[in-house]
Amino acid sequence: MVAHQVAHVRDLGYSPVVAALTMSIVSGVGIVGAGWGCGTAALRLNIKHLAIAGVIIQLAALSILMTTSDLTYIYIYAILFGLSNGILITAMPTVIGEYCGRASFAPLMGIMLAVGIALESLAPVVAGIVYDSRATYIPAFYHRGGIQPGRTDKLQPFPEVGAAMVNLISSCRATGAFSIPVL
Repeated sequence: MVAHQVAHVRDLGYSPVVAALTMSIVSGVGIVGAGWGCGTAALRLNIKHLAIAGVIIQLAALSILMTTSDLTYIYIYAILFGLSNGILITAMPTVIGEYCGRASFAPLMGIMLAVGIALESLAPVVAGIVYDSRATYIPAFYHRGGIQPGRTDKLQPFPEVGAAMVNLISSCRATGAFSIPVL
């Protein structure tokens, strides 16, 4: 996903530097998400709720990426996606330990990591095949979001989430509530 996000941003017409910056933002904010997810929030919130919040943030981020070509929103996607990755990286092992017990932790983590690494190694190839056959990465992004429709070219996952986020951010920008520098 992260590797193809750079190509997707390039396909939207942005420079290689801007496209690579989105990947750097995802990684950098992931550090914040991991620190917040593991440190501050995990001590105050139910870890299951934190993991659910991470998934919801990630789906919102993917919805934004799939519904915009505006650089401001691409940066917002990168921030949200990085935050969610950091949260999930720290929350998921804790959820497994808390709900499955110490005796099951190592075998379950081993299986999850083996499957996850195998899928991560196949994902760039599959996303490349999708791009070659459809001239867009959007169907591959649907699958990254856990959406497995029969015809991804006709389905928009959570369009109301992406649209609501874009509308909220647009209204904040219009009123001067915040601004994001565009490189």
